[in-house]
Amino acid sequence: MIEITYTDTDNQQQSKLVNEEIKSLNLARHHIRDIDLSFISDFPDLKILYLQNNGLKSIELDTISCCHEMKHINLSFNLLTSVDLNPISNCKSLVFLDLGANQLTLIDLEPLRDIRNLTGFRIDNNNMTEIDLSPLAGAKSLEMLDVSSNQLTKIDLNPLLFCVNLKDLYLENNNLNEIDVTPLAMIGTKRRLLKDISCRVVDSYHLIQQNEEMWNSQPNQCVELSVWNLIMKVVDKYIDSIGEGECLFPIQRLILRALGISELGIYDGPLNDIIGDIELGMSMSAIKEVIYDRTIHLLTDQLRRGGLTLFMNIEKLKISKASKLVPLILECRRKELENLRILKKSNSIDLRHLWLTEYGYTILNALDINEAMTSLSRYIEIEEAIRKVGGRVQQSLKGEICPDVSIGLQKYIIQSINSKMKDPNLAKRSLEIHTLSGPVEYTISAIQ
Repeated sequence: MIEITYTDTDNQQQSKLVNEEIKSLNLARHHIRDIDLSFISDFPDLKILYLQNNGLKSIELDTISCCHEMKHINLSFNLLTSVDLNPISNCKSLVFLDLGANQLTLIDLEPLRDIRNLTGFRIDNNNMTEIDLSPLAGAKSLEMLDVSSNQLTKIDLNPLLFCVNLKDLYLENNNLNEIDVTPLAMIGTKRRLLKDISCRVVDSYHLIQQNEEMWNSQPNQCVELSVWNLIMKVVDKYIDSIGEGECLFPIQRLILRALGISELGIYDGPLNDIIGDIELGMSMSAIKEVIYDRTIHLLTDQLRRGGLTLFMNIEKLKISKASKLVPLILECRRKELENLRILKKSNSIDLRHLWLTEYGYTILNALDINEAMTSLSRYIEIEEAIRKVGGRVQQSLKGEICPDVSIGLQKYIIQSINSKMKDPNLAKRSLEIHTLSGPVEYTISAIQ
């Protein structure tokens, strides 16, 4: 047992005995005024730290840096006027951080920049007049952000452009005169602005989508509404925060989605190949046409090499000028189905190759699997689903995951799986296996 000592709100010394093997430490509602957290070094496997509902006016988190498995930290409902989050930068597994209901006037979120698993962050009911959200640009797993009930006079939501899983955004009870939700609208985020927002809400993305004629006739007056300018502004500002190499693939997907041509899927190559022909002063319609035509050309070469077909929507493509891609996509997917592979390890199955194929991606999503590795028992279920659509899986003990797909794109797809970026419409999906004699439809009846 380890003894934890602290000073309570009556200025009395108190102590508590704790088992040294615990992974969850609950010190909430202990009337703590002051506590030395150096004892945490004795709990390197600690995953949960609750210190909410006390009387803490300050706290040093230095020893938390040794807790690499820390997932939940709750410091809410105290009297904290400042918190140094730097030690938390080592807690790469952190899922939830609650700093709500304190007396914070300023907070530096930079230590959260590389916390990619963060799903919830609360800093509501404080006294902040400003907050820089840019370190959250890489938090692709973020689902909830609460900055309500502060004294914010402005807030830049552009960093949230990359938080594709964001569902709940709390902004109410601030001193905001205007909120520009354009970045959220561009990625189709299901946001929830709770209670009544008394300020003006600006959505330039949907405005420009609904007023294409206005953009073309009065470009000088509409330059601030340009989706393209907004995208480039965000790219320039946050490209470093998303990481080296793989960072340009989510930006590419963002551009295609914002221009309404996401059915083209994803191009396995440099972003500049797609946007390099854009010239200053082009209208939105001209930008869209240039990118559309250029991407079709690039994807034609990609498909002829047997490259990735993920996210390509055949139903939309076949009624567009990109219809010439459809036969190439079908042939690639037919070969994919015949050559699905997994890497068999001692006690697990590596699913990364399956995730990089259309049928594998669809089946794994439909089975509610969101991991790159799985158990031998779960693999039997996957193999049965693949067999139902006429596919077969080859096992190997070693080898490349998918030699026809770049390492950067492989990394992006696998990271997106870990971030739970899955299509909710994949359940109960019927698949078409396209043979040389035509399409044959199979239904994965076991998938619910």
